[in-house]
Amino acid sequence: MKKLTLSITIFLASVLFLTGCGSKLAFDIPEQRIHQGDDLAIELKKYVGGSEDSEVFFSLLSGVGRVVGSRYELEADASTVGSNQVSIAAFAKGSDPITSSFEVIVEAKNFPPEGGISDLDLVEGDSVSLPLDLLILDPEGSNLTYELSGDFREGFARIRGTIMNIDAKYADGGTNLITVTARDEFGNSRSFPFAVNVMTTNNPPVVQIVDQSVQEHRVLSLDLKQFAYDPDGDGISFELADESVGEINSGIFTYESGAFQEKPISVSFRALDSKGAASVGNFSIAVVKTPDRAEGVLTVGKLNGEYESIQAAIDAAQSGDTVKILPGEYRENITIGKDIILMGTSKDEVLIKASSIETPAIFIRGVTNFVIDGISLESGGSAINVSRSSGEIVNSNIAGGRFAISFSGDGK
Repeated sequence: MKKLTLSITIFLASVLFLTGCGSKLAFDIPEQRIHQGDDLAIELKKYVGGSEDSEVFFSLLSGVGRVVGSRYELEADASTVGSNQVSIAAFAKGSDPITSSFEVIVEAKNFPPEGGISDLDLVEGDSVSLPLDLLILDPEGSNLTYELSGDFREGFARIRGTIMNIDAKYADGGTNLITVTARDEFGNSRSFPFAVNVMTTNNPPVVQIVDQSVQEHRVLSLDLKQFAYDPDGDGISFELADESVGEINSGIFTYESGAFQEKPISVSFRALDSKGAASVGNFSIAVVKTPDRAEGVLTVGKLNGEYESIQAAIDAAQSGDTVKILPGEYRENITIGKDIILMGTSKDEVLIKASSIETPAIFIRGVTNFVIDGISLESGGSAINVSRSSGEIVNSNIAGGRFAISFSGDGK
C-alpha cells in the first residue's frame, strides 16, 4: 500500500511540471505607419511577454517585409503604398507558438523624377536624338515636362516633346555643358546635368583680301567669293560684322561712297562654311577724288556716274556745261536755271519719271539757251514747263498727264 501511494505522488508532480513548461507567450504588435520611401524596423522582442529567460524565435507568416533575427524590416516602395496586413509567429522553448497580426500603413509620397543622362562624345557633323521619357522617369508615373539650360551655342541642343536633339557643328568644338530639368505634374523637379564633348575636324574658310579704293560718289562692288576659299571644299556664305558699312547680298559686297574723305573706311565680314566654321575678313576702303573730267561734262549714273541724281549734277554744273545721263531709270523732279545741255545716251535707255505730279518733271526758268536731248520723260502731271526761257528739245519722248510741254513768259 505504501508503494502505490508513492507512485501516485510522483506521477502528479510530473504532470504539474510539464504543465508549467508549456506556459503561453504574449505577442502583440501595434499598427505601424510609415511614408513611402522610408524604412521600417521593429525590434520584435519588445512586444513579447511570458518568455522569461528563454530565447524567442520569429518567423514571417504572411505580408510584406521580412524578418531578420528578431527584427522586422520593410522598405516602403510604391508597391507597398496603402494598407498591408502582416502576420509574424513567435515561439520559444517550452512555450506554445503565438501569432501577431498587425497593419502596416504606407502613406504615399511624391518623389522627384529619377534617371540620368551620360556624357556624350561627338564629332562635328554628328546628330543625336535622346528619348528623355526613357532616360528620366517619374516614380509615380506622372507625365513629365522638360526644360533646357546650360553653356552651349544656340541651336546646338533643343527639346521637342520628349525628344532632345543635339547637332554638333564646328562652332561647338570643345565641352558643352547641358542641364535638363524634368518636372512632374505636381511641380516636383530634378535637374540632370551632363556634358557633350565635340571634336572638330572641319577647317574654317581662308580669307585673303586686300584694301580697296573707290572714287567719290561711286559704288564699289566686290565678289567676296573671289577672296575666300574653304580647304574642305564646303560652300561659303558671307555676312557683315556688326556696325560695318556696306551690304552683302549673295556674296556680293557693295558700298556707295559719298564725298572724298581723308580717313579710309574699315570693313569687317565673316566667311562661314556649311558646317558653321567661320573666319573674319578685314579690309579698308579709301574714298578718293574723282579724276579731272572732260571739261564741261558731268555724268549721272548710279554705278559709273559722278553723280547719282540728275539734279545734283545740274546744281554742280556751270553755264555751258553738259550733263550726260547714263542708261537707267531716274525718279525725280528737276529744275534747270542755267544754260546747260541735258543729254541722255538714248531716249530708249534713259527714262525720267516725275517723283511728284504737283510740280513739272522738268521746270526750266530764266534760261536763254538750254538743250534737252535723248531722253524719255513721264509724268502724271505736267512733263516740261518752260518759263521765260528759250532752248531746244530734240530726240526725246515726252508724256504728260496734264501737259507734255507748257510755256509761260517771253521765251523764244
